[in-house]
Amino acid sequence: MGLLCIAIMGLGLGLSLVMPVAATEEATTWELELAGALDDTISNSGFEDCMGCHGTSYTDSENNEWEGIPLWYLMGDVDDTVTHGSGAFNDAIAADGYDVKIIAGDGYSSTLDSTYLAENDSYIVACYLNGTPLPELTDDGKPLAPLKLVGPYLSGGQKVGNIARIELDVAVAPPQADLTL
Repeated sequence: MGLLCIAIMGLGLGLSLVMPVAATEEATTWELELAGALDDTISNSGFEDCMGCHGTSYTDSENNEWEGIPLWYLMGDVDDTVTHGSGAFNDAIAADGYDVKIIAGDGYSSTLDSTYLAENDSYIVACYLNGTPLPELTDDGKPLAPLKLVGPYLSGGQKVGNIARIELDVAVAPPQADLTL
């Protein structure tokens, strides 16, 4: 971001007006890949739309407020063929246990067990920190934006930032038959 000056010339009597105007950065676009029984990609605008219905927040020990979507909602999008609405999250296969791998853009990953994540709003994929989009880097220079996994039950290495992909180790769903007449 910078400061621009706009000059308006020709005001008569040899006067001109110069006004400072703050320049804004272009909106950042990103995508989150989801892989499981099905594959899906969620854009930043789709993620924000989802936050309208399923958004939640978490305040950490340093009083930072993280806003995003509980991880289990994203899991429900690809854990079986029901992708939205009632029954989208498959409780039965989550209870049996499968690995959920959270992968950062640089390849770093952390794996969690579905039995802990099942319908648990405490594990949040956050896109906002204190009301603003996540910064590109942490204070120590590690990639952070666009998404970070946060929550009270996660250790440091499990709080993956710069999330690019979430993988569920579940069986791939069989192709749907086309019943169009």
